[in-house]
Amino acid sequence: MKRRDKRMTMEEHLETADELAIVAHYLNKIFNRCQEHYPKSHRLMKVLDIFCPGLMSGKFITLKSHLDEEWHRVTNNEQFDTYGHPYYGLEERYQKGKENGK
Repeated sequence: MKRRDKRMTMEEHLETADELAIVAHYLNKIFNRCQEHYPKSHRLMKVLDIFCPGLMSGKFITLKSHLDEEWHRVTNNEQFDTYGHPYYGLEERYQKGKENGK
């Protein structure tokens, strides 16, 4: 069995960012819908607080941060100037992908 590289390629990061944008979009929709019906103290909302991308804490922010660190390890200055931070601005990335048929 051939050993895989320990790091994703730039292309894999861009694809992962596109996929994460879809996840973020739908997690935010779920959070907003549930927020209309349940108080913040409800156990459902407490779980959503952990995962919801719009919050500045929780597992989703940690995931984005770690992916962004890895992104910087595989891109040079020219590539970064072209693509920027693909793991931030996910709602805009989702809308752009939706317009482009992704």
